[in-house]
Amino acid sequence: MQLTPDNIEFDGNQERFKPGEIVRGTVSLNAPRDFHVTAIICRFKGEARTSWNGMPRAGYWHYFDKEKYLFYALSQQTHMAAGSHRLNFTYRLPDNIPPSFWSRFGDIKYLVELSVVRPGKITIRTQKMIKVIGGLDEFDWRDLQNRRSQIYSLRVNGSLFGNLGRIHYKSSLDHSSLIPGKEVNVESFIENQSSRTVEKVKVELWRKVQYFTSARFCHTTDVSKVLQISSHRLTIQPGMNRHVSHQLTLPDTIYSSFNSEIMIVSYFLCVIISTNGLLTPNVDFNMTIDIIDDVYTPTPVPQVSAPLEFPTVEDPRNIGQILNVAPTTLWAPRCRNNRRVLQIYNPVFNAYEETEEPPTYAEIEDMEDPPPRYAEVNQARER
Repeated sequence: MQLTPDNIEFDGNQERFKPGEIVRGTVSLNAPRDFHVTAIICRFKGEARTSWNGMPRAGYWHYFDKEKYLFYALSQQTHMAAGSHRLNFTYRLPDNIPPSFWSRFGDIKYLVELSVVRPGKITIRTQKMIKVIGGLDEFDWRDLQNRRSQIYSLRVNGSLFGNLGRIHYKSSLDHSSLIPGKEVNVESFIENQSSRTVEKVKVELWRKVQYFTSARFCHTTDVSKVLQISSHRLTIQPGMNRHVSHQLTLPDTIYSSFNSEIMIVSYFLCVIISTNGLLTPNVDFNMTIDIIDDVYTPTPVPQVSAPLEFPTVEDPRNIGQILNVAPTTLWAPRCRNNRRVLQIYNPVFNAYEETEEPPTYAEIEDMEDPPPRYAEVNQARER
């Protein structure tokens, strides 16, 4: 019997999972003949590794490693009959794990491994990857929606003429729609306060990946261009401004932004503005963006058909009845000999005639005796 990744199937042919989600699937085995089996094990594993100067595990981080027995033989004579067998498995992914990632300097992978243990023979194994996408909570989603555009300003320098003025740049885009495979509209506002004429604007998408060792030392920083948009030829004279629109379609194969223990993936848009003049360098504006895997979907709140009703207290509990004291007794904290005790006060209310005006407060007589002890209170209750 041979095992391949096709022997492991996820329910509904699900291809992507989020942190905290339950992975459900089925293991299918086709035995051509009867054979002895000791155990059938499903192992769920998640880890991250980085390589540096030939060291395959310069950085290593363990996320989870869990084994679940789908079948266990009670005796060595247990065998599996010839035919098709299907076994179900479930596993809940931990929360706050980074998404899956792969590059030549490191990777983050999650997998399910199927093992068929046979007595006296080599264990048969196969693996299937679990693709985890970046999780996004409501707070992060609101932050992306409310993120405002920033104004950038850089000087235009000439090799012979020095400072030639400044170019102001402002870009606005919906940060919550930066999803692989979707189109994003980048609106730019360019104000030319230099002595040169703006002739061309180009937009590029760059990715920056930082790899760390287990001791949090950044050993490699990989910066690569992901996408380049065709440049727009225009003319912005000195002292003028103009709005420019770019359509950006993110590739389906790019990874989302994340910050893990030994890897940091970030993206930034590079807007390159070219001016006239052979000796005038380009002006580059870098804007940091966050690429997400999926749109946040809020959890629906169940609607209550009728308002909640709380029971009405008809006979309120009187602490005076418990301690066997008068209902008109008042309680107040009092400090005595640097110790906080509970002093009992007995109010005395003076009666008044209807013609007289009622008093505005109750007259209280202070008790000189200390409060009753706990044993005396218990004796009073027993009576």
